[in-house]
Amino acid sequence: MGVMVVALWITLLVTPQVPELAEGRRDIGWHLAAEVITAALLVAGGIASLCQAVTRRSRRSPSVRWRDTAVNSAGYTPTAVSGRSS
Repeated sequence: MGVMVVALWITLLVTPQVPELAEGRRDIGWHLAAEVITAALLVAGGIASLCQAVTRRSRRSPSVRWRDTAVNSAGYTPTAVSGRSS
């Protein structure tokens, strides 16, 4: 997502589609700074998330990983996974 934000702004700046630059408005600089900071944080968060997933995966057994993927967002665990019947 962060890479796409940067790509969008590069496209907008290369093709003169930002009229604030031609008008000499200073607020566009603050807007661009906020966009760049947001993009950098999105990229950093994505990298951290991937690193955490790789580290976590290497420490757990395959059966635990399979069980974790079988539990949906509501917390319901299918009986075949939990080994219990209702």
